Amino acid sequence: MFFGLHIGIVGYLIVTSALVPRVLGVLLMIGGLCYELQSFASFLAAPFAKSLFPHILLPAFFAELALLIWLIAEGVTGGNPAPSGREGTMKAVASYSDYRAVGGQR
Repeated sequence: MFFGLHIGIVGYLIVTSALVPRVLGVLLMIGGLCYELQSFASFLAAPFAKSLFPHILLPAFFAELALLIWLIAEGVTGGNPAPSGREGTMKAVASYSDYRAVGGQR
C-alpha cells in the first residue's frame, strides 16, 4: 500500500521538476494509482483482486521500466555537479569570504 503512495509521490516530483521528462512522472503517478487499487482490492475483495492482478499492474511495470531505461540512457541533467576535494573547499571558503566582505552577517 505504501509503495503505491511512494511511486505516486515520486511521479508528482518528476512532473514538477525539469530534470526528468514530465511524461515519466505522469506514467509513475498512474502506476502508483494502479498499485493502490491492487492493494485495496486485495484487502476488500480478494476474489476480485485475483482476477485483477496481472492486468492492473502492467501500467506500473511499464512506467518503472520507462524510468529505468531513461535513467540508464540519459541520466538526470541540470546544473553542474558540485566540485569535490580541495578545489571545492577553496571555492566554498572564497564565496563565504565574498559574502562577509559585502556586509553579510552570520
